[in-house]
Amino acid sequence: HDDDGLAATVRLLWSDPDFWGDDDAPAVYVHGLMVARRRSGDGLGRALLDWAADQGREAGVGLLRLDCRTTNPALRAYYEAYGFTAVGRRDFADFSCTLLELSLVGSE
Repeated sequence: HDDDGLAATVRLLWSDPDFWGDDDAPAVYVHGLMVARRRSGDGLGRALLDWAADQGREAGVGLLRLDCRTTNPALRAYYEAYGFTAVGRRDFADFSCTLLELSLVGSE
């Protein structure tokens, strides 16, 4: 939060069968990462991804995972610039998502 209200938020999950299926690889999943437009460019998104990666490392998991809609190439590019790699796609009735992951092993 800042003086104008909510500045950024993120939600972490320790499993995500809806998007990742029955994959049992130890991972932490990022959902709902959002930064208020007024804070765009302040580094809050990167700070939240760093925090999520730290949570995963502290829990001893090897992967940080997330998804983004295939119709949002700018967001995918943002995640790839952070170091995520596209590893799959999940198609639903009304949208498709690119699945991305980042190894937490040996990275800090």
